[in-house]
Amino acid sequence: MSGLNWNSKLAHAQKLLGSGRLDEAKDLVRKACYEDKGNTDCWLLLGSICGQLQALDCALESFTTAIDLAGNDPRAYTGLAQTFYAANQIDQAIPAVNTALELQPDNPDNWYLLATLHGIQQNLAESATCLRRVTELVPSHALAHRTLGYILQTQNRLQDALDSYRLAVKYSPDFVDAHNDIGVILQEQGHIYEAISEYRTVLRIDPGFIGAMVNLGSLLLTQYHLDEAEKYFESALTIDNNNLKALCGLGSIMAERGQVEQAQARFN
Repeated sequence: MSGLNWNSKLAHAQKLLGSGRLDEAKDLVRKACYEDKGNTDCWLLLGSICGQLQALDCALESFTTAIDLAGNDPRAYTGLAQTFYAANQIDQAIPAVNTALELQPDNPDNWYLLATLHGIQQNLAESATCLRRVTELVPSHALAHRTLGYILQTQNRLQDALDSYRLAVKYSPDFVDAHNDIGVILQEQGHIYEAISEYRTVLRIDPGFIGAMVNLGSLLLTQYHLDEAEKYFESALTIDNNNLKALCGLGSIMAERGQVEQAQARFN
């Protein structure tokens, strides 16, 4: 293997990666890096592999070496930012990804990473600004729309949040989390039947989505559809037998039926 040039080693490493043999790929690329210490692409690939293996010290060393070799390569700063993020070193990840964006301003993945980092630090205004930039660059970025919706919802801007969630499901029709989010807001706005319809959509896509089960059961209970509500609460409890919302829902159903002892047992 030592007689192969970098391109041949790269091709072999890619085959190893494709078959899930990350450790072997790492050893091959590391050896290639030390044989050709000035090869930036080699250090970038080593950093990426080490990151996948959660070998974060190796990843930091590799991306730092790539920066030393080619300080204007945004990929190196992106890799460094992702490694700091994986190590939960958010204060160091933010300047790294900012540098990557200075070098490559229209990279939506880096804008989304920066939004995530600001979100972790509860800098929600900055996070929202980054997410809007993502959706400007990639209007169909469903995850960015959903994340922006979440921020708007925490600010009690329910209609704006609803608009963002609806864009998420427009571009990703099976995005169950966004469908559930729509249901929650419709429920908060008092649009009960629309919320019920949205929760049913969630469960058509993912029959095991426990949040939609208990939300749907709760709404059906308010409409006195006791048998159907009971079905959803029971289904939720087959997945999580300590789900408080489902237990309380069943207790309420039993109380409505006059089954006092059974209701008390559920509440207990």
